[in-house]
Amino acid sequence: MTILSIIIALVALSAAVFLWVKVERLKADLTQIKSASPPSQRVELALPDSVKAPPTDISPEPVSGNRIILGYRNDTIVIENQPDGANLFTKEIAVEIPKGTTDVIPVLSGYDLFFGVITKVVDPVSGIFSYGLEDTNFSFGLVNLRVVKIGGVTEFGTVTATLQLQVLLRDRDGEDEWAGWVHFHTLFLGPHP
Repeated sequence: MTILSIIIALVALSAAVFLWVKVERLKADLTQIKSASPPSQRVELALPDSVKAPPTDISPEPVSGNRIILGYRNDTIVIENQPDGANLFTKEIAVEIPKGTTDVIPVLSGYDLFFGVITKVVDPVSGIFSYGLEDTNFSFGLVNLRVVKIGGVTEFGTVTATLQLQVLLRDRDGEDEWAGWVHFHTLFLGPHP
């Protein structure tokens, strides 16, 4: 055996011992974590019926083809302090649509939901608030934004679309306060000339 072969064998043996020690430490850490944490309890949660989206007849047939943007809208909706996870926040937003609009497309661009309360609204457009946060166990959250109606008419004769925003944040037992904000854009499309 050459000296190079002996060195390679020693390096390989050292690496194997090192890996074995690391694996044993990891096993010990996992055992300790399992014994320290209580077994998880599965909690069955039922969504309120209002969370399930009813069918809409806005466009019963699929539509495709070229479109142009006729208008654009930028909105931020502040979800004021909600009492608990049983409260589904629902807000309908009526928006005027430009003449010739055939499609209304709401696009979520960001949201912030948290357990706790908004203590001060600094700048709702930018989503800057002072928060009072709570430490709690997250269970689930949802943010839904959709068009529920196209074709309403205002008192001034302009045509509107109605958007619906649904938001819910829930902890394990559904008892913690929550709040937040949702930011979205709305595109108004029409046929390409």
